[in-house]
Amino acid sequence: MFPLELDLVRHGESESNVANSRTRHGDDSDFTPEFMARHSTELRLSNRGKLQAAATREWLKSSNPNIFERIDVSPYARALETAGILDLPGAQWNIDYRLRERDHGSMENVTHSERQRLMKAFLGSQQIHRFYTPMPQGESIADVCNRLRSFCSFGNDIGEKDRVLIVAHGDVIQSFRIIFEQILPDQFHVSSSMNERSFRIGNGQVVQYTRVNPENQTDILKDR
Repeated sequence: MFPLELDLVRHGESESNVANSRTRHGDDSDFTPEFMARHSTELRLSNRGKLQAAATREWLKSSNPNIFERIDVSPYARALETAGILDLPGAQWNIDYRLRERDHGSMENVTHSERQRLMKAFLGSQQIHRFYTPMPQGESIADVCNRLRSFCSFGNDIGEKDRVLIVAHGDVIQSFRIIFEQILPDQFHVSSSMNERSFRIGNGQVVQYTRVNPENQTDILKDR
């Protein structure tokens, strides 16, 4: 059973987002030994990320005052912090490990130049396919899709009138989109390679699937 409404929320900007943005522009100053020794699950929101989460909270409250019947969150600190800032009334958060960030393997918490070196050594002469190719010692988008498919069945606890909220990560939300919208692997590869605006998932962004008619707030399927 697919819920009446499903809102997918990406966490706010994190320490790793800031560090990765800077290193792509040649500034590796964030990559201290202490930072590089931390596991991805421990990295928290930046001050900007907290403001983004607060903005998402206000959007959710204004666009949908109804209570979500189910609320799921990744176990990573940046997702949990985002969930807390959302401050949803009566929320009972369910931590689901399937919603964890894509495993970047040996490319986790390394500079842009080191990331390029590792990927080149990993691939050799083989070309990257952005759907099938895994990170060195990590996951591909195909792997993430596979672990999310069991989640997408939702189960008998979700009714056709229920609303569901998920707080997770960019690649996880991309993978949900691939599953729900039946995006083909080659189509994803092209869209991702071209960095198409319509397929980006920004920090604090909400991707919403709904059967609710915005003009009269009724179930579109029930109107037919």
